[in-house]
Parts: sequence; structure tokens; C-alpha cells
Amino acid sequence: MSTHTIRLAGPWEQIAVAAHQEKAPVRCQLPALISVGEMNLLLARAFHRPTRLTPETRVEVVVSTCNADVIVRLNDVTLAASSEANDAAKEPDKTAAGASSKASTSDIQGTDVARFPTGDCLRDFNRLEVSVTRRSGDPQLEAGLIHVSLQIIEPSV
Repeated sequence: MSTHTIRLAGPWEQIAVAAHQEKAPVRCQLPALISVGEMNLLLARAFHRPTRLTPETRVEVVVSTCNADVIVRLNDVTLAASSEANDAAKEPDKTAAGASSKASTSDIQGTDVARFPTGDCLRDFNRLEVSVTRRSGDPQLEAGLIHVSLQIIEPSV
């Protein structure tokens, strides 16, 4: 099996999520931290379908966060984290492959890495949205989205 990683560093659009905010989206790069006093962050960006994909190729969105939980949507479909695929029946939300949409797989020292298989949601032109929610109720704790990439996994020949 071989893998190839495409980093989705930016530009991202930071979209206001609080009801009282009426600002236009702001361009940003990763890492993107949730502002002190805020609890949520919504980031979006577009990307093209990677080339040379075969029917056997798997593509996953890999998200690294700090003290935060994420929900990943690709082309208006909530992707299921691969670590939670067994919880499929618990979430009523529209999800790819009918699985759970919230994810957080612990790594080390407050940093989490979650993998989201794209299934058949990948198109020639794609819109990726990552909703980030501060895990702790403490608005002073640093939290945010650290890294997002596409991982292309080719089966062994």
C-alpha cells in the first residue's frame, strides 16, 4: 500500500458562526485558533479532485486539532470519522456511509488527529467545511484547527 499526502494549508475562509456576527468571510491560513472568549470556528475551502485516482483508491481527510472537536463536511455531506464507523446508527444527521459525524481520536498532549474517509462524496470540484468547537468550557484555553490534509491511499499492486 502506498500513500500520498496533499496539505490543505490555505487559503481558508473563516466564516462567522455566532448569531450576532454579520461579517463577511475572512481569508486565513492554518493553524487557525478559536479567539479567546469564543467557542466555535467554521472554516471552508475549495479544492479540485486529485488526479489519477482509481476505483480502488481511498481518499481521506485528515484533521489535526488542539483541544477541540470537529465536524467535517464535504460537498454538503457530513463525513464519518473512521474511528467511529461502528456508531453509525446513533447519528440522525446525513452522513457519508451512514456513520457518526463527530470525531476526536486522541494523539498526544492535547492534539487530536481524526481521519474522515470521503467515500463517494469526492467530485471534480469540492467544498470542504470544518466546524471546530472548543472542547473545554474554558474560553481562555488555546484551541483550534492545526492541520488539514488529503491522504490518498493506493492498494498494493
